[in-house]
Amino acid sequence: MRLLKAAGWLAVPVFASVAWRRYDQTVRELDAVSPASPVLPGTLHALPTPWGVAAYRLIKGSSDAAPLVVVHGWGRTGDSAWWPLLWETDRTVLVVDLPGHGRSSLYKRFQFGHAADAVVRAVKDAGLEQPILVGHSMGGPVALHALRHHRSLFSGLVMVASSAFWVKPRLWVTVAAAPFVMAPRSPVVVRKAYAEMRQKPDRSSHIRWTYSSRPERMLLAATATELRTFDARDWDDFELPPAVWVVATEDGVIHPRHQRDSAAHFGVDTIDVESDHAVVINLPHSVLEAVAHLEQRLADTSGPERGVLA
Repeated sequence: MRLLKAAGWLAVPVFASVAWRRYDQTVRELDAVSPASPVLPGTLHALPTPWGVAAYRLIKGSSDAAPLVVVHGWGRTGDSAWWPLLWETDRTVLVVDLPGHGRSSLYKRFQFGHAADAVVRAVKDAGLEQPILVGHSMGGPVALHALRHHRSLFSGLVMVASSAFWVKPRLWVTVAAAPFVMAPRSPVVVRKAYAEMRQKPDRSSHIRWTYSSRPERMLLAATATELRTFDARDWDDFELPPAVWVVATEDGVIHPRHQRDSAAHFGVDTIDVESDHAVVINLPHSVLEAVAHLEQRLADTSGPERGVLA
């Protein structure tokens, strides 16, 4: 028995050494691929603010449909989250970089108030009239914050794989560990990026760019702190505009139950999509279908009942 225990302890450094060599080799293979951004349409804009610079991309498209304002999730940027969707629509789309992400700078600690301010400033600067607000993952709480004080700016809301509360024990632990687990060079992120590049070798440079544009761990930790205390269910006198909630049924980040409970709290429609958390990357058409569903409900609703979705 003692020999078995001794052998077990001796095996630990051996396994650790093997794991490190595999990790190092994977990192080398990733670094050998040059990151390249996909060609994206539109013009880039930067607005000075008290907390930093709010940057956004504006793609001017068809005037026959409502513009979209898309807000990216945790660990992403506007471009890295939404580029597949931009290739699939001819709508006008405003793509926001949240403070400290992408081209937006941040001189203060990350707060959802600053992030919502970035969205509102971009919408006003672009001169968009009654756009539909679309928030993915952490972009959902940012969208709710923007609507809390500027509801009249937007005609509707589409929430994608998101939650109105992040305080449940399981979710809290997930968010608390995320800055370490999902840091740019963490073994989890490295392995995930490597697997995606093996599955889609024709998009290796784009995938490499997506992961290389992730924020540093300090910013990830600050955003996680905001998420751990977020609960829109406690907001008094808060009413959503017409909305739909896209539920990712295979989501391993935000449990589908949390997504459905959030929609139920606000009394809005849900649309199930068979996808993991990365809906906007893997199934951008499903987001556009949810937008179309919302627009149909808006068209069917009139008079004093307008603004409420059953």
